Amino acid sequence: MGSCFAREVRAALTERGFDMLPRYNSIDLDPQTQKLAYVPDWPHLNHYNTFTIRDELAPSGSAGRFVKHDNRASKFLSPLSGTIWQDPHRKLVYASSKRAIADLSGKISACIASGIREADLFVITLGLTEVFRDEVTGRYLNQAPDRQSVDRFTFERSTYDENLTNMRAVCERLAPKTIVVTVSPVPLNRTFSGLDVVVANTESKSILRAVAGQIEREFDHVIYWPSYEIARATDMFEADGRNVTRQGVARIIDAFVEAHAAP
Repeated sequence: MGSCFAREVRAALTERGFDMLPRYNSIDLDPQTQKLAYVPDWPHLNHYNTFTIRDELAPSGSAGRFVKHDNRASKFLSPLSGTIWQDPHRKLVYASSKRAIADLSGKISACIASGIREADLFVITLGLTEVFRDEVTGRYLNQAPDRQSVDRFTFERSTYDENLTNMRAVCERLAPKTIVVTVSPVPLNRTFSGLDVVVANTESKSILRAVAGQIEREFDHVIYWPSYEIARATDMFEADGRNVTRQGVARIIDAFVEAHAAP
């Protein structure tokens, strides 16, 4: 669970024969009325910040959770169009009615809960510290808000203490099972902070790396894996300067498997 780099970790470990959870492809979707990110092509949901990771591991219900959008249509949403309902606390989760979005959200929660029960080991990839808070529910978004509903949400630059509190709660929730924590090497593509994006990215990654180090010191069942350091030290990036190459991901995962999962 975690940022977009977590999707790469999932794919690489799946190729090596590991059973990866949650099984998002097992969710029974109605493709005419419900949209779940890029499932089934990418059987993964991104969780960019520690607030949404914590929320998924200890969900607080659906009251006030969903947002209604009028006159929505796009290639991604097809065949959905017109009035669309969204679960903004998850990445790219939409439906054609409030009933359909509640049904889909409940199925996602059940799938994640099943994954938590079944998993032998958790891999959590920390992504960013910039967040939007839902003023209706008090919860945090997993993506920037839609322009139609932007007034409902408040932008925040989350702090070290806030992220540490979130990750402490996550580690306590999952104990005593082993947790591998990484920091995504993928930099911010944009920032809402008003800072230069390179400066904002350095601050974000520094906070998350410090949080990861602290929870490893505090919890015996937490292991830090240096995906961030490996990628940065050896320049494993595509020409866009953001995404790690397939070969780079493979090297990181091979080293992880050798260190922690080899016979």
